Amino acid sequence: MSRVVTFGEIMMRLASPLGERFEQTKNFEVVYGGAEANVAVAIAKYGGKSRFVSKVSADQFGDAAIGNITVHGVDTSYVMKDTGRLGKYFYEYGYSQRPSKVIYDRDNSVFANSKPGDFDWEEIFSNA
Repeated sequence: MSRVVTFGEIMMRLASPLGERFEQTKNFEVVYGGAEANVAVAIAKYGGKSRFVSKVSADQFGDAAIGNITVHGVDTSYVMKDTGRLGKYFYEYGYSQRPSKVIYDRDNSVFANSKPGDFDWEEIFSNA
């Protein structure tokens, strides 16, 4: 079976506790994910082979992002690390009639500053 390759930004999600607004909270739950990373994890969980390609910060946050998808069996060998910051977003759960709210903070992230030539696409897509 060939593998599915996904490419995109994995970010740190900082979510306020259920029912609390951004202005009220003193604590945030940290979760790492992104649409493409989530698809790669789903494929791996269904028994398929998946590879996630991205660029993350060369620090503990980047390591945590990679670890959170590697643990599900996703090939992360083509996730690059570079100096800079990991993209993040803040999530406020909706409550009753109030809708959820998202604030993105991803300008100038390591991924946003990546270039097409940063990745060896022929090698990445081998057996894909």
